[in-house]
Amino acid sequence: MTEMPAALEFESVSKEYRSVFSRQCLRALDGFDLRVEAGEIFGFLGPNGAGKSTAIHIAMGFMRPTSGQGHMLGRPFGDAWTRRHVGFLAENVALYHRRVDRLLCFYGALNRVLASGRAKFCRWWDCKIKRNAMRASSPAACYSERVWRKP
Repeated sequence: MTEMPAALEFESVSKEYRSVFSRQCLRALDGFDLRVEAGEIFGFLGPNGAGKSTAIHIAMGFMRPTSGQGHMLGRPFGDAWTRRHVGFLAENVALYHRRVDRLLCFYGALNRVLASGRAKFCRWWDCKIKRNAMRASSPAACYSERVWRKP
């Protein structure tokens, strides 16, 4: 009988952040191992700076580990198919200061949308919102939720 892959598995994952100015190294994860089986309920608990968000960001493919590897739903971390099957809500979204066109390209690339498709969508978005006196070169934070939902 084939063994079912773990829902989430970290194998000796480490993540180091280096300061540009002082060249100091901060190790957020150090040889982190974890296996969550399919059907289990698991929560990350710990003090600020313990590496909870770093671990989740690595699992989602938003950042790469310094060393080690892992799998989610049987696929390597960052797999686009996996992200479409996992719900994720970041505590602090730091991308809304970016221009809409760059943000759309970022999310498109994250989900392996070809560059031609990303460019076409940005042009469509630019035409869609011109009536609102905004452009794809505007920061995403300039848009209210209502603007995003207009047909």
